[in-house]
Amino acid sequence: MSKREKIGILGGTFNPVHKGHLQMARESQEKLQLDKIIFIPASVPPLKEGQITAYASRRKWLAKAIAGEATWEISDIEQQRQGKSYTYDTLVVLQEMYPQAELYFLTGADSLTTLTDWYKWQEILDLCYFVITTRPGYELVMTEEIKQREAKAKKGILLLPIDALPLSSTEIRTALQQGENIEHFIPSEIIDEVKQAWQ
Repeated sequence: MSKREKIGILGGTFNPVHKGHLQMARESQEKLQLDKIIFIPASVPPLKEGQITAYASRRKWLAKAIAGEATWEISDIEQQRQGKSYTYDTLVVLQEMYPQAELYFLTGADSLTTLTDWYKWQEILDLCYFVITTRPGYELVMTEEIKQREAKAKKGILLLPIDALPLSSTEIRTALQQGENIEHFIPSEIIDEVKQAWQ
């Protein structure tokens, strides 16, 4: 019997993509022995507020940032699907696309603070391994409600300590608007384009 393909899913607004995203992907892939990682830019993120850069720009930056990685790719399924970009809906589609694969949804520890607000969060834990990686400032600790649901889930939650970088797209955008140097946070391939978008 052949080994099941293990696919990492990394969704986000990527507004802009930064080295923290790439570090999470790289270390998660290594520790979980994932065959590939699919990056999925959100089209209309349901829990994000404020102005979001056009999808085409965010996708272009992401494509340039991961161009050297043979096992990394981008999916436009959230952009092709109209309406808000719910993780549950995306996972249902991916399960249909890769029926023999094991799906690992990669996210940061900050997601534990909002998970119960996610659309159909309980069902998400049946569709994939929900991988919570280290994020500075947040603890890798589940609430009692999440623990109880996780215990019954078909897949469930994996807590994965990584050497996470203390970066967020929000902080980077603020730094850009204030004219600060952010070159050590952003992949060199896109630094000029990202600067132009916010300065």
